[in-house]
Amino acid sequence: MYCDRIQKKVINPKPKIKIKKISQSISQIDANNSIGFVAADIGIKQAIKNAKKKLE
Repeated sequence: MYCDRIQKKVINPKPKIKIKKISQSISQIDANNSIGFVAADIGIKQAIKNAKKKLE
C-alpha cells in the first residue's frame, strides 16, 4: 500500500519535516506529506518534549 502511494506521489518518501513552536506547550508539525506513522511519531515525541518543558 505504501509503495503504491509513493509511486502515485501521494506520499513523500523524503519529507522535509518542520516543527514550529506556537507556545510553550503547543507545536505545529508540517510533515510534508510523509507517511502517517512517521509524522505521528514525530508529533508524539514533540508533545512529550513540550510537556516536560512545561513541568520545569
